[in-house]
Amino acid sequence: MPGIQLATANDLETKASADHNHDDNYSPIGHSHNYEDIDNPPTIPSNGSQINYNNSNSGLSATDIQSAIDELKALFDSLQSPEE
Repeated sequence: MPGIQLATANDLETKASADHNHDDNYSPIGHSHNYEDIDNPPTIPSNGSQINYNNSNSGLSATDIQSAIDELKALFDSLQSPEE
């Protein structure tokens, strides 16, 4: 096939190892970081009122997850149970 070359064992000897980071810092495979070690970490919501909710398909008026749950509970509580 034109344009396709097979890799040989010699070609693979010069590949970067899985521990290579391109910034002269090498870390072992599977290393991890504490959240506090991350520069400019993302904000992780700690409650449902901090997570936006798109209500365009549901018909709910809530705009965050906690309000949507509360609204659904109120709707559920307002349903009458069938008479036995």
